This record gives sequence, structure tokens and C-alpha cells, in this order.
Amino acid sequence: MRNIFIDSLRRIDKFNIEGSKYLSLNEDIFRDHFPNSPLLPAAMMIEGSIQLSRIYFWHITNFKNSLLPMSFSHFKFFDLVRPGNILDISLDITKGNVESYQIGDEVRIKTIGYCNDKKVFQGVIQFRIVEFEKLHNKEECGNYLSFLYENMK
Repeated sequence: MRNIFIDSLRRIDKFNIEGSKYLSLNEDIFRDHFPNSPLLPAAMMIEGSIQLSRIYFWHITNFKNSLLPMSFSHFKFFDLVRPGNILDISLDITKGNVESYQIGDEVRIKTIGYCNDKKVFQGVIQFRIVEFEKLHNKEECGNYLSFLYENMK
């Protein structure tokens, strides 16, 4: 991942995961979007949801499976997100038994983003389950997940 959009985990259990991104003015994205009025692009909020979804599947499947985004639906954006804030992302994975998913299955994940306890976006991402090694480096992702576990709040 060139841009990491999950800096900490707050909770992870069988059907939910919550993570946060600390938004510093030093982030590369704010240099261009926009120089005099920096805003977090909607695409980066969605990317944070994708990364958090993958972290969840890495955790649940012990790095056996990952996720490939297929489609996005019902996305709504309610407020602007600026540097100096924390973007909290919550995912709800409630369809079926997650451990029974197979490579090629599809899963829908509902995502909600908050900033200062105010909802800033919500939507649904449809993913296809893929083999972990086809997308990621296990050592790098393992180190990243270990870091997140160690700093879990």
C-alpha cells in the first residue's frame, strides 16, 4: 500500500472492525487537494474502508484470504474532512459465517465514517474474496497488522 489509511484499530471481533486514520497536514494528498483549503477526497475515505476490510479478512483468515473491491453502492457523503482531525471508520460484516467464505465468494460490507463523532460518510462495498498472496506480501502485511495489534486502543 502506498498510502496507509488505517493508523490504529479500536476493535475487532467476529462481525465488526473499527479503525482510525490520523489526518496530518503533512499527508501527501493534502498538498494537491487543495493547497489553500485541504480536504480529504471521498475516494480516500473509501480507500480507508477498503484497507480496513482487508485487515479484517487478514485477521479472520490468518492471511489466507484478502478482498478485491468489485462495486460500490449507496455511498453518501455528509461533511468535509480536514487535516488535524481523526477519521474513524466502522465496518459491519453480518452476512453468513465469515469462516465459511471461499475463494471467489462475494461479500458485502457496510462502512460508516465519523469525524468528531459526526457521521461524514456511509456506503456498501461489494468484494470478491481472493487468495492473500495474489495481492499482498505476507511479511509486510504481517508487520503492519502486528503494529496495529500492539497499538490497539
